[in-house]
Amino acid sequence: MEVARIGKNAGLKRAVCYGIGRVAFIERGILNNVNHKALATLVGHTDTKMIDTTYARRLGDFSEQLTVIAGSISAAPLVKKAV
Repeated sequence: MEVARIGKNAGLKRAVCYGIGRVAFIERGILNNVNHKALATLVGHTDTKMIDTTYARRLGDFSEQLTVIAGSISAAPLVKKAV
């Protein structure tokens, strides 16, 4: 699989697969308050059941920690300015 080869060539120690990107996309959408129906449609689901019962529920368990992490990431400068 192409994704596995890219991960291996990048020197990643853990296996990389298509599903990791899919899960990350869905979870990021939930964290950014994307409408669950729109998100389900984008990933090929016919309804929001999977989004609501699996992804959103799992993220709910860690919502406070994820909010802190997301805030610190978005507050960090993307590029350091030369002094």
